[in-house]
Amino acid sequence: MRPLLDAVRRLGRVVVVGLGTKTTTFSNGSLIRKSVELRGSYGASKDEYRQVLGFIAEGRITPIVEEIPFADLNKGLDRLRHGKVRGRLVTRPGD
Repeated sequence: MRPLLDAVRRLGRVVVVGLGTKTTTFSNGSLIRKSVELRGSYGASKDEYRQVLGFIAEGRITPIVEEIPFADLNKGLDRLRHGKVRGRLVTRPGD
């Protein structure tokens, strides 16, 4: 959370999407000093997904995606349960 608050501009907005972790900590100094809006969202609409995909295509954002072999799926699920995944964890059946 701290890098997000450090990176966002004054009067910016940080939106935490999904249920990646149960708890988080951050410096309320950055939040208050920059007058940042902090929001939570369980997911996104189709239009929002299209917008994000456009940002990725334009190089404005770079998603964090880790691909693991399908044989390691159970290990990946265990990492997810213990909050040891940064970004998205993906696998492909048949790998």
